[in-house]
Amino acid sequence: MKKIFGILAAAVIAFGFASCKGGQNEPEKAKFTIEVSDVTATTAKVKVTPSDEKVYYYFDILSPEYIKSGYNVDSFALYLKEGIEEEGEKFPAYLSQKADEYTFSGLMPETEYTIVAFQLDSNYAAVGDWTAKNFQTTKLEIIGTKEVKGEGELMDLTGYMGLFAVYADVDTKGAYLAFTFEAESIDGTFTEADFDEYYGAWLVADEDAGLYYPIISAQLKGASNAAGTEYAFTGEAICGDGYKYNINVTCPIEDEMSYAPARKIKGAKRLRR
Repeated sequence: MKKIFGILAAAVIAFGFASCKGGQNEPEKAKFTIEVSDVTATTAKVKVTPSDEKVYYYFDILSPEYIKSGYNVDSFALYLKEGIEEEGEKFPAYLSQKADEYTFSGLMPETEYTIVAFQLDSNYAAVGDWTAKNFQTTKLEIIGTKEVKGEGELMDLTGYMGLFAVYADVDTKGAYLAFTFEAESIDGTFTEADFDEYYGAWLVADEDAGLYYPIISAQLKGASNAAGTEYAFTGEAICGDGYKYNINVTCPIEDEMSYAPARKIKGAKRLRR
């Protein structure tokens, strides 16, 4: 099942919410069983089974700190409703029916997370409270070192949101490192503390499949050349795939750098750390 992206099949749309107009014949609150398996330092497989196969529900991953901050089932349902209305899809594919499973990636090592599952009515309001289950990711083991060299891409996002973004290809298959940070100047040294809270820093292993790993720690130094035609970025990054990446890339400076949004990483929208 795809989360966030795509739409439900026509056969699914033919029943469910469509038969519950005006709040009539709403199903009773279901109970949810949550199973977490195959837990690694950065991934976890989650299966959710409702007691009533006819209900629509949603499940996701949160940090306990996020819940302690006051985020609850009603605010989450409102967030979903706003997203559904914005996307214009009445039956988005990240709503589930029957038993469903999803493998979460991009998690931080040795970190406690909470899986939440809750039912939605025909108006996308939460039916009762959510069901929650905690688990903890494992320790990250460094298994090797990889070199990242050549030409990277520098994007000036200051006109968009006050950010800079650096992208560096890891291989010829489309994997890349993505660093997004806020800074008055690109000349300087940046660590994980400087990376943007929302876009952050990631190893995008397979963009189409939504497979990505967080950059656990990093030190990236940027410096422009004397002619002002390019920036050199050097440093290293420890990534959630278990590798240390040695970085040595140059990014040409365009005459007019575009004020474009940072690359959106599929799947990251669901992850609330």
